[in-house]
Amino acid sequence: MYKIVILLCLFLVSSAWGNNKVCSGVDTHCCGVDDCSTRQLMLDKQAQTMWNVVWNLFFSPKTNLFYDFVSSYEVGTQFNHLPTKQEALACFPNTSGTGTGMEDSMILAGLVLDAIIYKYDIHKDSSLKQYADKVLDGIVLCATIHNSQGFIARSVSALDGKTAYIGSSRDQFTQAIYGMWRYYNSPLCDDIAKVKIKRVMFDVGERMLKYMTAEHNYDYGLADGRKCPVGLSKMWNVMPHEAARLPMFYAVAWQTTGDDRFFKEYRKFIKPAIEQSKNFGKGNPGWADMQMMMSLVLLCEMENDVAIKNDIKNIMAKLGKLDNGKCVSRCQRFFKVAKDFDMSMLPPDWRRPVSWKFRKGVPHYFTPDWGDYHKVWYAGRGVGEFGWSAIHCGISKDAVRKIEDVILASDYKKTSSCSIIYHLACYWALKNLQQ
Repeated sequence: MYKIVILLCLFLVSSAWGNNKVCSGVDTHCCGVDDCSTRQLMLDKQAQTMWNVVWNLFFSPKTNLFYDFVSSYEVGTQFNHLPTKQEALACFPNTSGTGTGMEDSMILAGLVLDAIIYKYDIHKDSSLKQYADKVLDGIVLCATIHNSQGFIARSVSALDGKTAYIGSSRDQFTQAIYGMWRYYNSPLCDDIAKVKIKRVMFDVGERMLKYMTAEHNYDYGLADGRKCPVGLSKMWNVMPHEAARLPMFYAVAWQTTGDDRFFKEYRKFIKPAIEQSKNFGKGNPGWADMQMMMSLVLLCEMENDVAIKNDIKNIMAKLGKLDNGKCVSRCQRFFKVAKDFDMSMLPPDWRRPVSWKFRKGVPHYFTPDWGDYHKVWYAGRGVGEFGWSAIHCGISKDAVRKIEDVILASDYKKTSSCSIIYHLACYWALKNLQQ
């Protein structure tokens, strides 16, 4: 199993955030705490709060899924905003359900599994298995809800446990598969869980074999087999930060099933994918860098060819260095947003947004504009995206301190954004660095 090996000296250099002014929804007084033991105790307390809120507020036991945001802080009503069956069947407001609150459940599942495995690696607490199995069952639900082999839906509605949109994306697949890979290779994973992962990955591998052809434009399509109208399921001839996703999928399908057809395809795509990855852009958004790092971390662990492995490590080092700076910048932006807006803000009704955003040339595909809420929703998530990437390849002491400051300042009991899940993943990845 992949083990981060980076030399860090944590908590030795203090970094103040200027005047410790209390902003609405965050408490910056704790950011200036420099005593190592006190600071760590405060971080650990925040981590426990995050864990409790994630499982009590953002998780639905009906679906075993986590959701993009909550529209209420009252358990039982927090998911009332989710789309109805009729809306999903009509692909309103789009085929993916973007902007409705059930867009990123697979992305979140991967992060939670990652956090669980790191937590287990540190504490060896076998009770964590029940949590990992719940997350895995949520992924299995999304992989079977449409009865379309190898298609992993973004989410399933917590309202009825049945409603799902027909569009997904390579990003959702990437993080769900990364999470399953992490669990599969953990001592926490038993034979029953491995069989579940094997079944999902066999189906994903079969879908890739079917659609990864020039005839299909290397697009695995919507759940009903039609081509995705906005190219979110295209797996090859894509942007450099997306190039390693296809061999990543084949690698996990091969490892979990032992099917040599998947290994053959992996070997076919790995070299050109790594060559394309070398040209990744410096201005990519956080989700792009994080998912690129996930694919590289996985491939670096699995690849045996020394030359290819070294190429992957070099790309990871460049990406990690870039994301150190981006992470620090995002942390600074988090506190700026916290000064300007109430960080405990709840989302607006997505059915009556400030405005609608339309995709040029794509009829009937539009997303709700959340207005100021999007700034609040993404402020913490951006920290987590760039932070997670940097943590996995040479994070600096300055970036560590900045991430910790954001965690310490956040009021997670009044956080409606799924950014809390990103922070939880970063916390446990950072803890792993100290072992």
